[in-house]
Amino acid sequence: STFDKIIMAQVDRKLERTHSAAYREGTKEAIERVLASVEATAEKRVKDGFSEVNFTLGVLNCFFILFMFNEYPQHLWIVYIV
Repeated sequence: STFDKIIMAQVDRKLERTHSAAYREGTKEAIERVLASVEATAEKRVKDGFSEVNFTLGVLNCFFILFMFNEYPQHLWIVYIV
């Protein structure tokens, strides 16, 4: 019947899919899962108080301590007290 031919044609098209197309679909799903996980982690970090400002200040603090250690090692202890 015509209905059976249509169904068989759809099945044949699905079977004709190449391995690379299946890989792309699987990769896309994997990337979407990873992005969703990253977004969930980012929301959790923001909720816990982590922000871009805190991150920037922490990185700048590392560079400041490195600078003090290289240029004024005799005064590094003052940085740690403050």
